[in-house]
Amino acid sequence: PIKINVESQKIKVFEFKFTNVKDGAKVSELRNINNSKIQFQINSEITINNAIVGFMISNRHGIEITTFNSDQINTSSPLHIIRGTTNNISFEFELPSLVEGDYSISIGLIEIVEGKQQTHLFIQDCCFFTSKSGFHNGIFQLRDVKFKNEVNNA
Repeated sequence: PIKINVESQKIKVFEFKFTNVKDGAKVSELRNINNSKIQFQINSEITINNAIVGFMISNRHGIEITTFNSDQINTSSPLHIIRGTTNNISFEFELPSLVEGDYSISIGLIEIVEGKQQTHLFIQDCCFFTSKSGFHNGIFQLRDVKFKNEVNNA
């Protein structure tokens, strides 16, 4: 698996992995829709209340393809990063067939303090992967598209 060790101020991120959910294999090349998993560990020397952790997938031009964060999931309690503990963070999702090309994943950790966003960590380009989908137009390929043509005789 891809592994990074990064320290930003008082937060350490380690054991970053981008894998296929089905077999746990490292994702470096995609050919079809992929059930994927991003996981990493966070260790902090400070307590972060109301934390939001997320990721971004960008193409080789730096254009965001998608972003997602823990705040987008309806949970009854906010995420807390407790000083001195290790949090195992993971996101599982179905990644659609992306147009052929190179992509990267970035991760971040913010805290909402009195309604304002405080960025604690942003790691750009944690890993890179390539799409070999055979798809050349747009950004991603739609699934389960239904087409209908009805002809009415006059």
